[in-house]
Amino acid sequence: MAYVLLSNCQLRDIALWDCFVDEYAVVNSAIHTIRGKNFKAETVLWDNVALNGKIDLTNAQVKDFRPTRIQRGPDLQLITTGSNMKF
Repeated sequence: MAYVLLSNCQLRDIALWDCFVDEYAVVNSAIHTIRGKNFKAETVLWDNVALNGKIDLTNAQVKDFRPTRIQRGPDLQLITTGSNMKF
């Protein structure tokens, strides 16, 4: 995929395993579950994103990760084993 933009969304379950995205942007949204094992991207931009639930980014490799204004919910289970994404 070349470019993915999600804006003003309530995302319940995102599956990103074993895929590559040039640029992946999520803006003004809430994410409950991500299954992103082995996800790869050039650029990931998350601005004003609320994370809650299971966010599994095991082995995710992103060249340019830009998280800004990330809100962590009370049920957040953030898994970044083997990933280079830093929160």
